[in-house]
Formats: sequence, structure tokens, C-alpha cells
Amino acid sequence: MFNTFGTIANTDKHFRYLGIIYKIIGWLGVAISGALFVSAFMDIYPFLSAANLELMRFAATSMLIVFIVLLISLGLLQFSRALNAKRKWATNIIGYLVGFILLFTPPIGKLLGAYTLWALVQHAKNA
Repeated sequence: MFNTFGTIANTDKHFRYLGIIYKIIGWLGVAISGALFVSAFMDIYPFLSAANLELMRFAATSMLIVFIVLLISLGLLQFSRALNAKRKWATNIIGYLVGFILLFTPPIGKLLGAYTLWALVQHAKNA
């Protein structure tokens, strides 16, 4: 089927590309969160004591950030698997939400968000 731009709108191909991109981003996030955890733990652990409350707060904040990055990365990995399998929840509201949120991130995220939204709209048109 041809879309208004005269190119073939093959949503399978676009979902496969998006799945690969989200998988790469997800695994990078897992690697970064692991590196941050090891770095924070190795740098802070020798200095932790009950007397140094400020360092304890810093350690807790660092671990919270690592945990949030890990959760987002694992969510993107699950989203990439669901997008490749064309699960209904990935091609409906969650997919649009991920694409919309990415529009507010720096340049690469804007492009990825726009591409995600475009692919989902094309899929909705063809369905």
C-alpha cells in the first residue's frame, strides 16, 4: 500500500528497525547503570560510616539514580520485544506515550520519538 508520499509504508520493517534501536538503547542503559553502580560502590564504600551522613545521602541518591536508569532500560528492552512481536499494547497507547516522551529529550530522542510516532500512525492507518 502506498502512502501520501509515494513510498511503501511497510510497518513491519519500521517496527523491526525501531525494535533494534530500542534494544540497543536498552542494553546501553543496562551497561551504564551497571558501570555507575560499580563505580559508585567502589568509590564510596571505603568511606561509608555512620559519622559521614552527607556521603551516605550521596550514596543513596546515586543508587536511586542507578535504579531508575535500570528500570527505564529494562522497560525499553521489553518495549522493543513487544514492538517486534506487534503486541497490541506496544502499538497502542504505550507506543504513543514512549514516542511522545522521547520528543522532549535531546536531539537523538526527538528523531527517535518522531520516527516512533510516524511508524505507529502508519500502522494505525493500514490496520
